[in-house]
Amino acid sequence: MASFTEGNKYQFALPDGQVIVLLFKGFEGYMEPVWIDPASGQKVQLPPFSSYKKV
Repeated sequence: MASFTEGNKYQFALPDGQVIVLLFKGFEGYMEPVWIDPASGQKVQLPPFSSYKKV
């Protein structure tokens, strides 16, 4: 099971080779996941992924 920390970015590799970045934004103990397409910088919906690493 993955453990994520507020403010850190995590890079996810998708089965099709695409890479997206996860950033958790926090406020008073609540963390909101924000998925970002590194190529465009836009927020995206999370598709199925095959691996991840901290960046």
